[in-house]
Amino acid sequence: MNEKSVYGHRLRRAVVMIDDVVPGVKWRTLIVFVPRWREHKPIFISEELIPKGMRKDLKKGTILTATINTEAERSEDLCFTNFRLTPDEDLAHW
Repeated sequence: MNEKSVYGHRLRRAVVMIDDVVPGVKWRTLIVFVPRWREHKPIFISEELIPKGMRKDLKKGTILTATINTEAERSEDLCFTNFRLTPDEDLAHW
């Protein structure tokens, strides 16, 4: 993986589990968990961060992967990029 960093922290590939999808005026809010960061701490992100072609597949229980600065101290310092839908059979690697 390319050794890039955000806020001085290395970016890593991580699982992003959607716990809930909350409707909004313009964008839905995704309540997600990133076990590689803080296993039990919910993170609120805008659907706007997800590539347009993937948004129709977003629902409670959807599992994505993304490149994230998992060493961030606070959820507001997390940076999510390169989202991908993850087929169930790929989860054995995580």
